[in-house]
Amino acid sequence: MWLLLTALALDAQPARLTLGVESAHAVLHIASDTEPRLSASVGTITHLHRESNTSWVADYVPPEETYPQVALVAAVAAAEVAWVAIPLWGQGDAVVETRAHAKISVEIGDQSFGPAEADEDGRALVPVVVPPGVYEAKHRNERIDLHVPKTPRLHVVLLETEARADQPQTVHVRVLVADDKGAPRVGAQVRLHAGRGEVTAAVERAPGLIEATWTLPAGVAEPVTLSAELDDARGLVSEAGLKLVPGPATVVELKADRDHVVAGEDAEVVLTASARDALGNVSTEPFVLERAGGFGAVTSTTAREWRLRFPEALGERKLAELTVHPKDRPEPRGLVTVRLDSGPATSVSVEPAQVSVRTGQRVELRLQRTDRFGNLAPGEPPSVSAPVGDLSNLVDVREGEAIAVWRAPQRWDREDTVVNVRSGPLTARADVTLLARLTPLALSPKLGVLSNFARFTSPVIGAEAAFRTDRLGPELALSAELAWTFSSHTQSAGSFSSAEAKDDFISLSFELAWRRALGARNLIWIGAGPSLVAISSRLTLGAQPTLSETALVPGALISLGFERRFPSVVPFAELRWSWSKDPALSNLTGAVSALSLLLGGRFELL
Repeated sequence: MWLLLTALALDAQPARLTLGVESAHAVLHIASDTEPRLSASVGTITHLHRESNTSWVADYVPPEETYPQVALVAAVAAAEVAWVAIPLWGQGDAVVETRAHAKISVEIGDQSFGPAEADEDGRALVPVVVPPGVYEAKHRNERIDLHVPKTPRLHVVLLETEARADQPQTVHVRVLVADDKGAPRVGAQVRLHAGRGEVTAAVERAPGLIEATWTLPAGVAEPVTLSAELDDARGLVSEAGLKLVPGPATVVELKADRDHVVAGEDAEVVLTASARDALGNVSTEPFVLERAGGFGAVTSTTAREWRLRFPEALGERKLAELTVHPKDRPEPRGLVTVRLDSGPATSVSVEPAQVSVRTGQRVELRLQRTDRFGNLAPGEPPSVSAPVGDLSNLVDVREGEAIAVWRAPQRWDREDTVVNVRSGPLTARADVTLLARLTPLALSPKLGVLSNFARFTSPVIGAEAAFRTDRLGPELALSAELAWTFSSHTQSAGSFSSAEAKDDFISLSFELAWRRALGARNLIWIGAGPSLVAISSRLTLGAQPTLSETALVPGALISLGFERRFPSVVPFAELRWSWSKDPALSNLTGAVSALSLLLGGRFELL
């Protein structure tokens, strides 16, 4: 793909202007692919806009002064300069002293102006139009001074209008020189004077175009000027300004108008950033404020100032860390910290690590003082008391919070107790449920009834030994049970008169149960496990000898129970479903499933 670049060119229409006319202006036409930068030695340039992809249009407005001069207009784009001179013709009155009421005409070049009639004092004012470079008119052989001030016929243009101050810079200088008619002046000798740094000798590169190089050392960021004057018109100076701007920031500081805030005081923290480049110049880079965790609400007031408001609930934060850095890079950074203080304490609390405690168990108590927003607050050290048990090891965790250790009483003679805390005038309490100590081993005699709700109903007599633990979290019990049941019935047997059957069942079962306390006294459990049932069967038919048989069959059980504790004994009720395999006996066939209700009491041994 070929990229065609348009050569920079500048033209003004009309080519000259007469001053003093209200509508006097020129239209500038610029050929350029990019937006040009325009300047003029006198007058102003307005309304620059694109006319097409390669052309631009602007208005040139002459100065308010009406004396003749030459305006040099320059366009800069892509390090190139195009320029045009616009002669500005002046309007005024030529003052001629003559006799009263005489008719007077004057000549300027080949043009005649007048006649004008002199007044009674012999003073005539002849309106004239004066081109640049003309300073007198003629009346016959008399020369009449037009009092036209001399003006520069040159214009200084800098290809760079801005440069960094923190390092040496080179600026390319162009001086445009025209004659009185606006034509490029050939062979002009130009003197250049730099307000800072050094300028090379001026070299003519084309008619009316003088080039030089301006070298500036690193230093203070401030506006500097370069002036030019012609050797044959000393004192008629043209100047151009260069803006020396700070370099990238190398040092950044962030300051806060206060070092701490108190929750609820509705206070804002004003943050101000400052930055300097490598030479100490104040940097003007845009900056970004960052908050650790995004804590607080920020409002930007200026490019270097923010207002930060913190929420009333501070959580666990004691310090807010704020940093600032240039927008387009993470370094350098400025850092400030603001201490976050809670308000005065309005409440105190005590929280046991657990609300249900076994006798003799150690429990941590968390004591807190808080303000009205829930923030931990300073205050008088807390004191803790309890009607039973022992308290020790009060340890301050942080301001407004402490840990105490309470040991529940060794003897279980009540269902609950309280722990009290006081800090100055503030008080609080926590209710604690007291549970009896978990004894690892318990024996439980049982008595109940079993039935399959058909032809099999029997009393149950049994005993259970259980081992219990809560080391895994929930309370678990592993138990072994030995139980006896029996069944006996008689029925008519035809020629044998009657049949009498008696069955004894001795079962050994193992069960794993999950136990859950409901308050201090009540507990429920659910368990399941395998069983082994030994069956002894005896069948007598009339006067026939008794037929005895035995069987050993596996089984399973599921239980649901409830118990209520008393200081010396723990009565309970248990609902159980059991199943055993078919024993295949003469008087007992088929799998046996039954539901039983057992009552008993536990005796805790250890």
